[in-house]
Amino acid sequence: MSKIKSIKTIFALTMVIMTIIVFSLQTGFSHYQFSRILEEKIVELLKTQGRNEATRLNTNFIVTSKVVESQAETMEALSISNADAILGIMKLMMAREPLIIGGGFWLEPFVHSEQEKYYAPYLFRSGVGGEYHLTWEYSNEKHDYFQSDWYKKALKPGVRVAWSEPYIDAISGVIMITASSPIKKDGNVIGVTSVDIGLEELIHHINEMEVGNSGYGFLVSSRGAPLANLATEYSRIEDTEENVTSLKNIASIVLDKDQTGMMETILNGQEVLVVATPVGDTGLRLVMVMPVREAFASVRWILTQNMIVLICSILLLAVMIFQLFESKVVVPLQRLNFHAARIGSGDFDHVIDVKTQDEIGQLCMTFNTMSATIRENMKAINNSNQALRLSEERWHLALSGSNDGIWDWNIKTGTIFFSSRAKEMFGYDDTTMPRNIDEWMEILPFDEREIVHELIEKHFAKETDFFSAEHRVRCLDGTFKWAFGRGQALWEGDKPVRIVGSLSDITQRKNGEEALRQAYDQLETKVELRTQDLLAINQELQSVNQESAQNLEQLKQAQTYLVESEKMASLGNLVAGIAHEINTPIGVSVTAVSHLQVITKEFNELYESGNLSRKGLTDYLAESDEAATIIFSNLERASQLIRSFKQVSVDQSNETMRIFNVKKYLGEVLLSLQPKLKRTHYKINVECDEELEIYSFPGAFAQIITNLIMNSLMHAYEPDDIGEITIRIIIEKDETVHLTYSDDGQGMEDIVLEKIFNPFFTTKRGMGGTGLGLSVLYNIVTQQFGGTIECVSELSKGTTFIIDFPLKKEEDRKSN
Repeated sequence: MSKIKSIKTIFALTMVIMTIIVFSLQTGFSHYQFSRILEEKIVELLKTQGRNEATRLNTNFIVTSKVVESQAETMEALSISNADAILGIMKLMMAREPLIIGGGFWLEPFVHSEQEKYYAPYLFRSGVGGEYHLTWEYSNEKHDYFQSDWYKKALKPGVRVAWSEPYIDAISGVIMITASSPIKKDGNVIGVTSVDIGLEELIHHINEMEVGNSGYGFLVSSRGAPLANLATEYSRIEDTEENVTSLKNIASIVLDKDQTGMMETILNGQEVLVVATPVGDTGLRLVMVMPVREAFASVRWILTQNMIVLICSILLLAVMIFQLFESKVVVPLQRLNFHAARIGSGDFDHVIDVKTQDEIGQLCMTFNTMSATIRENMKAINNSNQALRLSEERWHLALSGSNDGIWDWNIKTGTIFFSSRAKEMFGYDDTTMPRNIDEWMEILPFDEREIVHELIEKHFAKETDFFSAEHRVRCLDGTFKWAFGRGQALWEGDKPVRIVGSLSDITQRKNGEEALRQAYDQLETKVELRTQDLLAINQELQSVNQESAQNLEQLKQAQTYLVESEKMASLGNLVAGIAHEINTPIGVSVTAVSHLQVITKEFNELYESGNLSRKGLTDYLAESDEAATIIFSNLERASQLIRSFKQVSVDQSNETMRIFNVKKYLGEVLLSLQPKLKRTHYKINVECDEELEIYSFPGAFAQIITNLIMNSLMHAYEPDDIGEITIRIIIEKDETVHLTYSDDGQGMEDIVLEKIFNPFFTTKRGMGGTGLGLSVLYNIVTQQFGGTIECVSELSKGTTFIIDFPLKKEEDRKSN
């Protein structure tokens, strides 16, 4: 119980200390932030005062800049020879500003006259009344105003007003700063006008400036000189070596800042805040100094008050936390410990009474849940143990029923375990059964040990999922039995540590396999005898096949004969058509000749009788001319038909190659087909280059066109149909002749389209169709021309034949 109180005390103290630390850190950070804000406000007020003071000082300098710039403009407007008028105007301008103690104009060498190098009239204020007096003391080589800083700055290009560094005038001994502006005539600088400001009164004013209760100010020049040292009678800074060093450091730092800045340093032996502000374009810096102790005195007092309040609040909070921890944590934990002890002693039926819904109450509910879970788990464990016993009984019964033995090889130790059934299977007992893998291998036949070993190694190399092997085992009585071993390895990482499996006695199966093998050998003998019989039968079949081959050859010859017959029949049809076509113009010519003979006889009779008149002569000549015209046109028609027939018939009967004009030859082929075409209503369009010539078989080409047109006449159209046939021939880029033949006839079904190039296939058998037209066409294209043919057709949408064959080269023509 004392240990519990000790933990309570330590925990309570830890919580109090942590609360105090966190509260202190948070409050301290807040105080720090608050003090920073106050300090920044004070510094900002000091900066604002510095900017205001610098602005008031800069106003005087701006006015002075305007005065010196106005003087330069006045001199540019007036003649430099009128010095009195110029000085009068300058006196009036300078009299308006109390800080201006003098001014003048300074001309370049020999500008006023060729004898005068220095020309510098100078007005200065002196006396109680502040009267201005003129002096020429600066117009000499001793003073040499050309080397002055303010003179050189005013001559720089683009400068309107230039400010000099504060300096002590060599003649008057007065501390001053000079504003200078260039004087120009006709675009050229002829001199400089200047105005001087006395700094003694200015420095006195700055030293008397109120900065808090004990603060002060001073000026720093653009070259880093603290001007407080130039008038020590006004200075509030002690003349010590440390202060001189600090002033130099302050001057060097403030010159790097173009805006109002702040720093901390030590002056007069105490920490001070330093605020520096630039004064216009003069290059001066106004420096204001305030002791740190005075600046932050109010902040430190506020922080001290806050710290007192903080300490009191922390002590009060610690007491409250301790009391709250005692009542809300310690007491409930003691009560919870009592109940946990009962549960720990085995009283799992005990239930803790939950009185609160806080974390302690949730912990009590967790204990109740844990007790219930333990009760359920114990019940499940008891059920699992009972189920495990039943499972072991079933496993033993299954092993007994399967008549298999179990083996377990511990690879690390080399020992091997065999079940009772495994030992009994080969006639061994506990004392005689091998106990390690080496002893087990000894009872295996020598030639089978290596096989078993290789199968085990393959399984260890993960080449097989399971180990299995059939081998013989030497029994205790010296006989051998066949066994089938199976097993699977258990792994630790990539290394097998154990392999467990079963053993089956397969001696009966092996004996059956041996009997089956002997029966198979007997079967092979029977098969061999049967094979000899089949060889004899095969010889007979070969004789039959040879006879069939001869019949096939005869069939091919008959097919070739039929194809040639089809060609000759086509030529015969051509002859018949041409003969019929020639008969008409010959008959007309005979009739015209007969008529001419009659009228000539009548003309001769009139001439011999002397009754020939002019009208009779005219009529005779007209009728003779008409008869001659009729005779000539019909004989020309017959001659043309004969020539076309002669060319086409010769080409079809002759397989020689020659060059021919494709367009003209197509015309001759169509002319030879005119007897067939004139009784139809079909229009044939030929699209071909007039100059296209090819080196090929003209007869075969005519056969292709003829068979395509005759196929359309027979199958594509009915007798009275109106149709259009298009023949288009072009030469492709790859030197291929591309022939497209299309009609707008009935088209074909797919089942017909598949067979159109088969020999003897026709849909018009008994109506003039032989089934050889397209078959002959296919053989000509593929064999004689070495090309391809494709047919595209759709029912009621016409048919298109696409033929491509290579164009013969020049070397092919020469070789032929």
